[in-house]
Amino acid sequence: MNIVVNDGDPNKFGFVVNEGGYKEMKDFLENNYVNIGFWREIQQEFQNQQEKWVRKSEISWILDFKFNRPKAILHKLKSVASRLIH
Repeated sequence: MNIVVNDGDPNKFGFVVNEGGYKEMKDFLENNYVNIGFWREIQQEFQNQQEKWVRKSEISWILDFKFNRPKAILHKLKSVASRLIH
């Protein structure tokens, strides 16, 4: 996403990113606890260029995405608990 917000093509850096790839990123962020400092900075860059990104439906979700939702935190807790039990 950092490459994208800076007008780069992630496919030129070895990533396979298309409309499906953006959905996978969103799904990942919805279901996983992430480093807020890293992701909020990227989100802020998208917000600074909001006029550009709001029209791109495959990626506009990042503009108001809420990181580390309860679902992601629960998933993280289950993962940690599972490692402690086994």
